[in-house]
Amino acid sequence: MGGNNRDTTAHVLLHRAAREATAALARICSGPPHYARTWTPHRLPGTGLTAYVQEGTPTAVSPPPAHRAAR
Repeated sequence: MGGNNRDTTAHVLLHRAAREATAALARICSGPPHYARTWTPHRLPGTGLTAYVQEGTPTAVSPPPAHRAAR
């Protein structure tokens, strides 16, 4: 953990991930952080990164409803 999260603990991140949409980003070659080992990996094509997402993580923003053409 670094940058803005440098002083954040794994415990705090796990607690937050249970309530908010959360992903851990890691380089493909490095694997997930220790607290995200059981999270589902999603490779991000063209970036060299994998996003690890905890199962059951709430969606941050619901997609808008499909618009239907007026007839």
